[in-house]
Amino acid sequence: MTQPKTSTVNKSVWYVLAVAFLSSIIMGVVAIQYTNYVDRSSNQQWCDLVNVLDDAYRTSPPQTPIGKQLAATMAELKKRFEC
Repeated sequence: MTQPKTSTVNKSVWYVLAVAFLSSIIMGVVAIQYTNYVDRSSNQQWCDLVNVLDDAYRTSPPQTPIGKQLAATMAELKKRFEC
């Protein structure tokens, strides 16, 4: 009677799989961090304009509905962009 063939995985294959898995996890974390950094940098570039407009609307509040909406939007952007 013949025994069924069983395959064993070499230790080096497990090592390669572990390294590939860990490097995938690390690259995913790095990609997320870089995306967050680029997003924050992009938002910060708008801060000068948002600050000027928000300060102008605070010193001289608009009277029209569109102006009031624009002033509220600038105040909200100032908070969201952490200017």
